[in-house]
Amino acid sequence: MKRQLVWLRSDLRIDDNSALAAAAAKGPVIAVFLRSIPQWQDLRAWRQ
Repeated sequence: MKRQLVWLRSDLRIDDNSALAAAAAKGPVIAVFLRSIPQWQDLRAWRQ
């Protein structure tokens, strides 16, 4: 069975992610979440 790759670009919500649900309906899913440098910088500013 082929695996489905889903790239979670902006957040990690899984309960209402239609792309993730569609992929899961087809078989096993590999979910990938990557943060860019600006996203990390925004996170640091939010924590201060």
